[in-house]
Amino acid sequence: TGYPTVFWDGRYRTDIGAGSIPSAKATYTGSINVCGNRIVKDIDIDLFVSWLGGTEMEIDVSVDNNEASTYDGRIRVYITEIVSSRGWYDTGGHLYTYTFLDWAFNEDISITAGGSWDDSITWDGSSNGFPTVTEDNIMIIAAVFNSNSGYVDETSAAAPGGGGGAPDPPG
Repeated sequence: TGYPTVFWDGRYRTDIGAGSIPSAKATYTGSINVCGNRIVKDIDIDLFVSWLGGTEMEIDVSVDNNEASTYDGRIRVYITEIVSSRGWYDTGGHLYTYTFLDWAFNEDISITAGGSWDDSITWDGSSNGFPTVTEDNIMIIAAVFNSNSGYVDETSAAAPGGGGGAPDPPG
């Protein structure tokens, strides 16, 4: 192994070591493109986040199975901070970005053909050991992993107030 080791798409691709920054960017871009072109199951995620005040938010997620057979997988919904408020720095002296704080969901799902899986949770940062979370610094990222391959079949991201899509790098 080397440093850093980066796993893409549920380990569909793994890049070991970085070399120079331009070399790492080229390698990572190639891996992202390969993963993005992989054939996946026809499922969709709808993800909504509502800030309730203080350090509390509601996270609603729905997964639709558009396949002709039952879909078995695992849903993981990550609660992340866009820029770490915990004082976590990388080796270059920069604050970590999209820092994992907690799971909203991390469970197996089975969805009949044409069916849906839905759930909702109210998550409070203070109650979970993160009293410094703020509405403008939270991103929720959902991924559904196929139980047969372990690879990611669908992803989505959302922020309180309706922001969503792929996370943007800060600053």
